[in-house]
Amino acid sequence: MSDTLILKTDRIALSKFSDDDAPFIIELLNSKGWLDFIGDRKVKTTDDALNYLNKSIYSGYNQNGFGLWKVTLNDGDMPIGMCGLLKRAELPACDIGFALLPDYIGKGFGQEASRAVLQIAGDRFKVNEILAVTDPANTKSINLLIKSGFGFSKSVSMHDGKETLLLFSNSTIHDDAAKINLITARFYAVFDNRNNKGPHLDLLSELCIENIVILKNTGQITESFNLNTFIPPREKILTDGTLTDFTEEEISGQNIVERSLAHRTSYYFKSGILNGKKFESKGTKFLSFAKVNNEWKLVSVLWEDEE
Repeated sequence: MSDTLILKTDRIALSKFSDDDAPFIIELLNSKGWLDFIGDRKVKTTDDALNYLNKSIYSGYNQNGFGLWKVTLNDGDMPIGMCGLLKRAELPACDIGFALLPDYIGKGFGQEASRAVLQIAGDRFKVNEILAVTDPANTKSINLLIKSGFGFSKSVSMHDGKETLLLFSNSTIHDDAAKINLITARFYAVFDNRNNKGPHLDLLSELCIENIVILKNTGQITESFNLNTFIPPREKILTDGTLTDFTEEEISGQNIVERSLAHRTSYYFKSGILNGKKFESKGTKFLSFAKVNNEWKLVSVLWEDEE
């Protein structure tokens, strides 16, 4: 352990992975949280795990001196996850990555590991700005980043444009504007059904007030919805094969914030395959927000697609 130990905190230790950790890699990469929010890496056998360690873990150690480290409980020396620094060609700075087994999520281990990694980044590697990317539906990961001092920056397209993730930075202030931008980015992302990772329409109840007003304008008529009438038909077409490879993303947006009220004018682009035919379109959304119990929520959405 002494040769591979990186840092020890009150409850956990960070250390380098080794080939002996192949069984744990198989367990972690096939856990529900990993599959839901990171994706299936097809790591099912010991050979798969060793290949993953060589390509995704050891390469970081060799090229950068840092990488993803094993998170182990001090009490019992049991591995519970991974956390560390990555250097990806797609991002302008190092980013922090973390994943825990389901039984250890929500117990403060992720935050403890993240703080340790941020300390190592500054003290040993002289890296000050740290980025982080996470799936828009991963509420626990988002909350952990915010508690660890990260602010939301923007949505980013990654993995050859096949996935939209949320980008955070420890140099971004998570003020009211950033919070509204985050809700907006997550709102667009709930409809994404690419790569068998969505849609996540259940998140709307987290982002919106219960009696939100949703309006679709066509230039001739205006349709009105609440969550109960808005979600089911969209859930159906996004999951039954009617609408596939669908993504909707904001092109640009501007906030007006006045005390506990806010408005965002948002221009968007969407594309997908509807009934077997590829389509693309643009449009405009007006998003209204209110701060309820010190938390921003969507209170109304009005949109119109370009003809």
